[in-house]
Amino acid sequence: MSNEMIQFLIGSVAILIGAGVGLFFAAVVLRGSVGLANVIVGGELRIPEPSMGWSMMVMLSAGLATFIPNWIVVGISGGFDMTTVILTSLISLFVYGVVFKLMLPTSYSRSFLVSFLNCVISASIWGLIAGAAGMILT
Repeated sequence: MSNEMIQFLIGSVAILIGAGVGLFFAAVVLRGSVGLANVIVGGELRIPEPSMGWSMMVMLSAGLATFIPNWIVVGISGGFDMTTVILTSLISLFVYGVVFKLMLPTSYSRSFLVSFLNCVISASIWGLIAGAAGMILT
C-alpha cells in the first residue's frame, strides 16, 4: 500500500469515529431538550423520551435535512457573515422542528419547543467550550 492510501484510510476512519461521537453528543442534547420540554409542558402533554439509538437517527436526519438549504444560503451569500449565520440558524431551527415533528410523537408546537431548547443547549455548550478555550489560550 502506498503512503497516500494509508493516510486516506486513517483519515476516513477518523471522520467516521468523529461523526459517531458527534451523533452521540447530539443525541444526548436531544434527549436533554425533550426532558426540559417535558418539565416546561408537564402533565399529559409530555413527549415520550426517545431511546439513544432513535435520538441518533433523529439528529442524523435533522443534520442531513438542514445541510442542503444551509449550503445554498452560504453559496448565495458568498461566505460567512453575521447575516448568513443568523439566516442559517433560523433555517436550522425551523427544519429541526419539522424533523422532530415527523420523527417524535408530538405536536408541531412542542416539536418547535424541543428544537428551540436544542438550539439553546447546543449554543450554551459551544459557548462554554469557546470560553474555556479562550481562557486556556490566554
